[in-house]
Amino acid sequence: MTGYVDPALANTKATPAPARQGLQYSGSVALLSVAQTQPAGGLDASTEAWVELSAAILPKVGVLYTGQGEDYPTTPQAQAKLAHDSALTFETLLRECQPLNPGIVLWQAGDPPLSDLAVSTNYRLLEECAYDQYLAKPYWIPQLIHDVDICRQELGPGWRMLTEADVLVLLQTDTRSVQETLDGVQNSGVHPGSFYFSLSVWVLRTDGSVGAANLRPGADPVITSLSGNDIFFDPRLHYEGGLTLRCLRVTSL
Repeated sequence: MTGYVDPALANTKATPAPARQGLQYSGSVALLSVAQTQPAGGLDASTEAWVELSAAILPKVGVLYTGQGEDYPTTPQAQAKLAHDSALTFETLLRECQPLNPGIVLWQAGDPPLSDLAVSTNYRLLEECAYDQYLAKPYWIPQLIHDVDICRQELGPGWRMLTEADVLVLLQTDTRSVQETLDGVQNSGVHPGSFYFSLSVWVLRTDGSVGAANLRPGADPVITSLSGNDIFFDPRLHYEGGLTLRCLRVTSL
């Protein structure tokens, strides 16, 4: 990953650290944990901190697919624009889906905090809206995930892609709380867009490539390569392995 962020597209609004654990208005799941960012990246169990795992950033596949294969952008600026134009962040969905569904409750600075029920309802309704209105599926282009720092570009400073080191620590400490939080929000029925509840995620591997990991409690902490032995794998084509792009933010106390 180059770490390139187009200044014209970068989100400079840094959301404050959570005030409590659990599902946030922003769609992230926040945990008070003994973990902090190390200088070399990853988490360790040394200092109390807020650890947030973002809602899935899903792509508008109709937009994303225009830039795949032979049409994949060749410049950092064009790659960043493709990622931005494709990305459906939770904030974007709140803004665009609320006029379509008055059950979605918007919050503004100065308003009292939303109830847990309102936050959970927002999450479920936005998950449905993402699929119904945009046919959002977790079918990102691996090369785009590698070339663009989508987490920072779309969510703002402090957010980053999960690393291999992060996954190893999270599986030992925090993923059960994340799973229980998402299970508590999900409807009993399975909506076609229920990728929002998936903990199969994109990961930045130690060798600099992108891969896959499973954050479900008790999962085997294996960070797999996407290409494997498939000689026909082209990272410029969208990948239908069901991996969600979730971002991490750690705020030390």
